[in-house]
Amino acid sequence: MTPRTVTPKKVPPLAAPRALRALRGGGPPQIAAPPLRGGPKSLLLVLASLVLACRGNATREDCAKMMDRYVDLAIAEEPALAKLPPGEAATVREMKKELKLGEKSFKKVHDRCEVAITRGEVSCALGAASSKEWEACIK
Repeated sequence: MTPRTVTPKKVPPLAAPRALRALRGGGPPQIAAPPLRGGPKSLLLVLASLVLACRGNATREDCAKMMDRYVDLAIAEEPALAKLPPGEAATVREMKKELKLGEKSFKKVHDRCEVAITRGEVSCALGAASSKEWEACIK
């Protein structure tokens, strides 16, 4: 018998794994993010409105909450007042508020709150842990 020569068949190359195709530039089509509507001007407008929201003036409600917070902090800092029964505590609270209005610095903040106090200062004052910290919030 004569030996036959066998010629190898051409076999199509195996499909490369997805990761390799992506490295070669093949792979799934890339989807571009949609462009921002309005471009940089819109972004600037959004940022400006956020800054103004923090810098805007306090509302009447903000001022009332802020003043109440100060009185509550002042009462909490006096151990004898903190132990009063609820009925007496409410009376003392109102008296303390009236006494504070007699103080020049507190009255100034109270009277000019909606004009001179920013929302950032209100946020700071409402988050204060002591009356000194509250006072430091008001510039």
